[in-house]
Amino acid sequence: MHLFEPNPPANQPPIEWILLTNEPCSSDDELRAVIDCYRQRWLIEEFNKAIKTGCIFEKRQLESYDALTKALALILPIAWEMLLLRTQSRSNEDMPAKQIISPMRLQIIRAHAKRYKLPENPTLSNVAYAIAGLGGHLKRNGPPGRQTLRRGYEEMLTLEAGWMMALSTKTCDQS
Repeated sequence: MHLFEPNPPANQPPIEWILLTNEPCSSDDELRAVIDCYRQRWLIEEFNKAIKTGCIFEKRQLESYDALTKALALILPIAWEMLLLRTQSRSNEDMPAKQIISPMRLQIIRAHAKRYKLPENPTLSNVAYAIAGLGGHLKRNGPPGRQTLRRGYEEMLTLEAGWMMALSTKTCDQS
């Protein structure tokens, strides 16, 4: 299947794809379905990067199948959350953070983020910068990337674990 952009933007080369598929492409609807599937490839690539470089899965040097699958089971939700935060904070900068981030996490981030203070009603962009700030991100370096988000997210998860322990200890002391 040969696809091309008939009217590219001025001074831009046309996008051109040659797709090899065993999916049916005899109608416009079937053709659109194949193209839509191919478009998802980029999101899948970003998810794989979130696992590999964002969560440093390969650097963990696990050897057994059991260890690999257990680590992957722990990493997948974290990679998905980091990708969601990174993607949504860039495409929907003004989206209220409370639509994706739990109230407890917002409270933790607000209490510990020194580099990027959260406003009263933070957006996803505010939260992404605050989490990346926990990982050492500097705003002059542009939007947060995978590495600083990972380091900040790791720090946030550690803070969250401590926060939960403190809450459970406080509950136990009151009973």
